[in-house]
Amino acid sequence: MSEIALYILEEVSARGGRARAKYLRSYRALEFWAGEDVARDVLKRLADGGYIKLEPNNTLVLLKEISTKMSIKEIEKLSLSIAKSLYKA
Repeated sequence: MSEIALYILEEVSARGGRARAKYLRSYRALEFWAGEDVARDVLKRLADGGYIKLEPNNTLVLLKEISTKMSIKEIEKLSLSIAKSLYKA
């Protein structure tokens, strides 16, 4: 879970520090493969940790600077593989 949370932070950072959750592919992959409750819990823990601020309509605002050397496509690919591994049939 911590690795996918890091990818969510990196994707928000790569998108300029502000994005709606439904447009983040790493969040959507987590929501699809692990469930909506798990995805919301990850965002809540990131907000409680002071990394993001959750605004109305599920907008994430990055509070701490996160630097990444990966492109958005690389982040999406890695987060999808992790999210698939969380799937419980």
